[in-house]
Amino acid sequence: MLGQRLFSVAVAASAIFLGTPALAQTIVTPAATTSTSGIKLWIDGAYHSFNLPTFSLGFFNLGVGTFEPLGPAQTYKPRATGEGAGGGISFLLPHGVLPGANARIALVGGFADVTATQTGSVTSEFNAAQLLGGQLGFPCGPCVLPSRLETEHRQWRAGANASSEFSAGTLVFIPSLEFFGGGARTSQTYAQQRIAGLAVAYYDAQTRLRSRDIGAKVGLTVVMPIAPMIDFAVSGTLATAHRHVTLAGNDQLNDGGVTTSTIDVSRSTVAFIPGAQAQITVRPAPTVELRAFGGVELDNRVPGITSPQFTAAQFLALIGTATPATPAGIGFSSESNYFFGGGLSVAFAP
Repeated sequence: MLGQRLFSVAVAASAIFLGTPALAQTIVTPAATTSTSGIKLWIDGAYHSFNLPTFSLGFFNLGVGTFEPLGPAQTYKPRATGEGAGGGISFLLPHGVLPGANARIALVGGFADVTATQTGSVTSEFNAAQLLGGQLGFPCGPCVLPSRLETEHRQWRAGANASSEFSAGTLVFIPSLEFFGGGARTSQTYAQQRIAGLAVAYYDAQTRLRSRDIGAKVGLTVVMPIAPMIDFAVSGTLATAHRHVTLAGNDQLNDGGVTTSTIDVSRSTVAFIPGAQAQITVRPAPTVELRAFGGVELDNRVPGITSPQFTAAQFLALIGTATPATPAGIGFSSESNYFFGGGLSVAFAP
């Protein structure tokens, strides 16, 4: 599946004059470089490793004789990896439009597509299933619980930014500001069995989280020449975004009878997304730049699925009925995105 992905991230808008922002767990960008060319075009590619929120649906452990919930029988922590692509165009502004030298504006965009497949098996002394909608299945134990989780995470981003250069000796400081919008989708397919001798129960779920971001990002890049045609740059960024998230899902439990449920909920939040990057730029010709970069971005509000909940009293009262306890919902956690890649830019006269 990874071989089918185009390369993600790093929408190099910044790579040439500014660091561009992001969405949650976003498509990150390389560090800025100095430039006096009127127009620049660029394309970048990068490899990503996304940490995603914990997934814990299906069968839950129970206290023997007490029926107290003891938490999910199995949990998965996906680390989705893959590739993506980004690119853009920037324009040199007339002198004096913004403070500093070589002020630029840019239009940027990019996408990422990453996947993860996880399998596992645990032994449970006593357990029962709870569906997304909160309905409860019959208990059983001891038993073995093999399972498989497939995760696909996609995201895109587009924005407009402005930057300018300020020199101090051999160093160049490039502050930047960007406004952006984007979206992300996390699709997960889960299959779990409960095996107790010859008795087998099946739990299957399909879920989809969608998010939409609108936000702004500030950045500061420091560029240092290390050879006549080679620069080294480091940058730090901080983005904030209003994020609207929807969760749609359906699941099915077959433990002698078939029970199904669906869920469709939404939630909004504000995310803070700091990032840090390092980059080396080589100029084999006056109008051509080659870049290699890497970095990390953090996101404090990555959406995930909260497990459905129940109490011992609810379990005894609702077991095997269509009446739900507390259904699943949308939760948020802090996650990271590591990336590295390279890119090419070409400059043109005004």
